[in-house]
Amino acid sequence: MNRNQKRIAAIVLASIVLITIAFSGFASAKKVDDTNTEKEDLKELIDNIPPTNPSILEDKKENKNVLKTKGKIPKITEGKEVYEWQKKLDKIRRRINKDKALASYTEDGTVMAYGVHKDGYFIVMNDENAEITEEEMVDITKIIDKYAKYLGISDTPIVFTKEKPPKFTAAPDPATLFLSPYFDQYRPIMGGIGHSVINTNANQAGFGTIGFAAEDNNNQKGFVIAGHLAGFQTGFPIYQPNLSASSYIANVSIIGTTTDVAFVPYDNVEGKLHISNGYIIDVDGYYSGGIKDMYLQRSGISSGYKGGEYLGTLTHENVLGHHMDTIEFMWGHCIQGDSGGPIYAQYNNRNKLVGTVCADGFFEGDPATIYIPCGEIVSKLGVDPLEA
Repeated sequence: MNRNQKRIAAIVLASIVLITIAFSGFASAKKVDDTNTEKEDLKELIDNIPPTNPSILEDKKENKNVLKTKGKIPKITEGKEVYEWQKKLDKIRRRINKDKALASYTEDGTVMAYGVHKDGYFIVMNDENAEITEEEMVDITKIIDKYAKYLGISDTPIVFTKEKPPKFTAAPDPATLFLSPYFDQYRPIMGGIGHSVINTNANQAGFGTIGFAAEDNNNQKGFVIAGHLAGFQTGFPIYQPNLSASSYIANVSIIGTTTDVAFVPYDNVEGKLHISNGYIIDVDGYYSGGIKDMYLQRSGISSGYKGGEYLGTLTHENVLGHHMDTIEFMWGHCIQGDSGGPIYAQYNNRNKLVGTVCADGFFEGDPATIYIPCGEIVSKLGVDPLEA
């Protein structure tokens, strides 16, 4: 099959997926402030962002996963100005996504994702199994530069990479998982505990990690899980911890469009997170997403408690035929069963949710966890995380 045929097939598949989603339950988008809750707390983080490093593009040429670099990173020393530069680059990402300006490359699988690297440049991730030509990279560069000029940016810093496709973290072996504290029965329900799901279409069981307790626009409480574990549709029954009748909770009621989260209505929930071995912490609010130099922590039924640095914010990463409007990356692999698990940042002894686990992947060749940032979850599901 040639590239044009692949693009046509991808468009047909995308249409089928969108038609399916159209008949699923979904929430109206909720507008989320870029800086979100507790701005004083976030201001401290932003002020401490380190300066940009203009020479880093030259260093990237030594990375075997880097295909090409171009442009210049401006020298910026103040944390707030670095943050504003990142936001400018992110506007390019969002506008390209809105206009589907790179659709011909994402739909045929050549470009897996594109967006903003924490170090202040635009990154274009390409599937290592799909060949991208110099001519195509020039064309993609022209598209990015076009949107950059609208924002007064010239000589846009861009890095093209080749990456292994993401792996989606679901369906672990329950034999050992059911023996861990993650699969104790918890009431009230909280984030960071194991749950089970039955795919009623295929009559198959799946297992994942609950993200966090939340409340929707109608004051209905419940919790957030990974959308792909719910088959990207409403109606699948959710259990905690196992598939016994006494563990049944409720059925999935809302699926987030163009993202990887779902909402399960249930009144007996609380704003806490299970971290590992029965250790529980309070939820003290949330950030819309990660920022440069932010250290993130996560909890999942398979890998337990892990930490890693925020890496970047991108668009696309096809999840089982499902386009992702906004995804973020943190350092370190996740493994099967961590799907949906909470990601949070801890500052000044306060625990702020940042997102939920989507998939295992790579970022410039390094191991990475792909997650859905809270700004997307709040907007696409129409829910707010519960605090302790």
